[in-house]
Amino acid sequence: MYYFLLSDLTLNKKAEFLDLVRKLHRDYKGHLDAALIATGQFEKATRYFIRALRKIKPSELDTTTDSFSSLREIENLISLWTASETESTNEEENGDVDLRSLLKSFLTNIQNFRILRQLVKMEIIQTLKQLPEELEDELQTRSRGEMEILLSAWTGLLNRDSDLTKLQHPKVDSYQQYFLSEEEMGCMYGVLSVIPKLIDIVNKIDFLLVKYLMDSSTV
Repeated sequence: MYYFLLSDLTLNKKAEFLDLVRKLHRDYKGHLDAALIATGQFEKATRYFIRALRKIKPSELDTTTDSFSSLREIENLISLWTASETESTNEEENGDVDLRSLLKSFLTNIQNFRILRQLVKMEIIQTLKQLPEELEDELQTRSRGEMEILLSAWTGLLNRDSDLTKLQHPKVDSYQQYFLSEEEMGCMYGVLSVIPKLIDIVNKIDFLLVKYLMDSSTV
């Protein structure tokens, strides 16, 4: 009798826990959708962001051998340029596009991903770790582990001092026509890969949360 009563209480406890995870997932989904809308709007102006990067590139940077090296470098160059010049684009470069606002939009998107990462780290991952091991099935354990690996990669991408020179995402290849040369493309490839890489991670986290809840629905 006691065994079955204990089992019922345990299952009720897990059901309550999963309800909490569903609530956290809905919250994450809301923040995720907002972030993806913002990055979607930004990516539509990638050709002009490339022009903006061209503006802030130090004259001593040799595009045949050097690349934008880190987010910190990008932040510093943006700060220097926006403080020192009043940019006026001519009609041939599309005078409706404010290159400065695009640079600031890039930094805003990066900050949004930092906020989203903090939500995953402090609320979702910490909550998932609270479920006793005996109540977590194998697929849930695997899903949680994969989320922790993704979180680590996410943290690395957002580190202001992480090396961007070797960072690559295939989406950047679709922007090839906007570069002046292959050397310039190589110079900007890493920084242009950051947001697509982050989008891949946040979407995978969303998928793993769905998987975590689906795997547990029959328990």
